[in-house]
Amino acid sequence: MSDEVKKFTYGDSFQKKVIANLIYEDRFLSNNYKIIKPEYFDNYKYYWLVNNIIEHYKKYLNAPTYDSIIIHLTEDDTLDEKQKETLVEFIAKLYKKGSYRTKILKDRDHIQEHVHKFCWEQNMINALRKSTEHAKSGEFEKILPEIELATNEGKEEEQGLDFDDVEHRLNNEVRKNILPLPWKPLNDRIGGGIGGGEFMAIVGSMGSGKSLIASNLGVCGRRHGYVVVLYTLELSKEYFMHRTDVVLSRTSSDDLLKLKKENKKEYGKFIKQQFEGLPKGGKLIIKEFPSGITANDIKADLKWLRAQGIDPDMFVIDYLDNMNPIGGTRGKKDWEKFEDITLECRDGIARELSIAGVGLVQGNTTSIGERSLKAGSTSGGARRLHPADIVLGYGRHAEAKNNNRANLSIIKSRFGKDAITLNVLTDYNIGLIDILDDEIPFIEEEQVDEKKMKEKLLKNFNEFNSKRGMENPEIVDYD
Repeated sequence: MSDEVKKFTYGDSFQKKVIANLIYEDRFLSNNYKIIKPEYFDNYKYYWLVNNIIEHYKKYLNAPTYDSIIIHLTEDDTLDEKQKETLVEFIAKLYKKGSYRTKILKDRDHIQEHVHKFCWEQNMINALRKSTEHAKSGEFEKILPEIELATNEGKEEEQGLDFDDVEHRLNNEVRKNILPLPWKPLNDRIGGGIGGGEFMAIVGSMGSGKSLIASNLGVCGRRHGYVVVLYTLELSKEYFMHRTDVVLSRTSSDDLLKLKKENKKEYGKFIKQQFEGLPKGGKLIIKEFPSGITANDIKADLKWLRAQGIDPDMFVIDYLDNMNPIGGTRGKKDWEKFEDITLECRDGIARELSIAGVGLVQGNTTSIGERSLKAGSTSGGARRLHPADIVLGYGRHAEAKNNNRANLSIIKSRFGKDAITLNVLTDYNIGLIDILDDEIPFIEEEQVDEKKMKEKLLKNFNEFNSKRGMENPEIVDYD
């Protein structure tokens, strides 16, 4: 690349034209005053002028005229007389009508198209400089947030939607790229599945089968021709794949392991048969990540896959409790930590990359015996679930396990009916989770809980009276 080309690329000429567009193009200024920063420009003249244009716009909502900018310059006591003289010459030339102004605005479309890349590159340069300083001082934990911040800066300001624009409604979908889940009764109640940019949390008690749900989601996506990435933060990827083979083939784990041990060739042939008839564009990728990773690690991996030509439609994390928030955990309560993780998975991964996301969540200790899980059944408290678009609760207490049953609660849904429970048939020996079209309102569960509470209070009252020596304690009905 020649020195002349290097000089032109976002150099002096480009920067002067950006300033001219800020002065004369009202919409360009209103769209970009938040992302264009004075420090992006090479010399003090450009820095001073951009800074004053932006500050003037924030106060008056328009670009400064020649007279206004001269007043700003006169009132500025940070510049010496020589600097002010140089600035006056530059401002006069820039504001002067005629051939120079026409020339500098001639390629306005090209300048406005490239200004976001200019801002992004300047941000990255500054971030790399700061990262070098952090590395020298041993503050390595500050490097990734610095790069992430620079990556997200320089984006075009969102203009919002005009409510009176009917045409926009005709040409745009409310939800995009909806991926069906393995269970029609559930899809029917949440608007068909989970869409791109949406995040779903599934709460399950210990031993309920959260990993098996993740495998079912992955296999369903693969069968529909989607690209799904399963992240296991607890199990090994080999074991997770084996359990997913059980779901795919509806063959018990013991039978698969026995076949592999006795005849690897037949085992391989059997597994290959399971892929016959599946769409060729689909892909299921299983990745093992260590505990303590953040949403940034997941996002970076998904971006890396895209760079390899693999464009994921859905990611599933098993499970969120093994993650850390991007800003660390110091000084945060459990619910704050977990809420941050859910929010970062929704906004930082699903919405930013426009793909569907699912996170499995550990239920608290009391959830093991619950027939239907509620928002408060989650470890860390209900507030951690607030950012999710859909929240499901998967309950499988001892009696249900013995009868191959479970309950799926729709705790929250932005896209359909919630506060209901669906019955589930299970056969974990072959990886089967079959949600039935059999609806139970939450209120029935609440009535059962209330009755138990009344019985407990009555018992405690009578025991208290007995201890006080009352021979015939009064039987109290709390109705």
